[in-house]
Amino acid sequence: MNGQDGVCFDEILAEQDRTLGLLVRNARAVRCNHSLRYLAYVAEDVYDAFVYHSLGLWDLLGQSVILAEAGAAVCSLDGTPVDLTPDVNSSNRIITAMGANPALLARLVELLK
Repeated sequence: MNGQDGVCFDEILAEQDRTLGLLVRNARAVRCNHSLRYLAYVAEDVYDAFVYHSLGLWDLLGQSVILAEAGAAVCSLDGTPVDLTPDVNSSNRIITAMGANPALLARLVELLK
């Protein structure tokens, strides 16, 4: 099923299912919610990591600065840098991202390959 912006929701759901399956088998606990407060919990060292499949640029841009200042790193699910450059298509862009301390983030990248 495609949304009005050409986004294929079936592909997003399939990737979420794959990621969640990998995480559940390898994590002590997994919380599923779309609360951006979780990003702050990572910065505060309350949670170890976050993984999101459908963030908007506005969801991550400011939080990425806070996370970096707290010593966390943020990347795409495949380990590549997240493009946080605003442009005319920013409101339509869907970002997949995860963040954690650099050592844990490297382990998450390996796990999700």
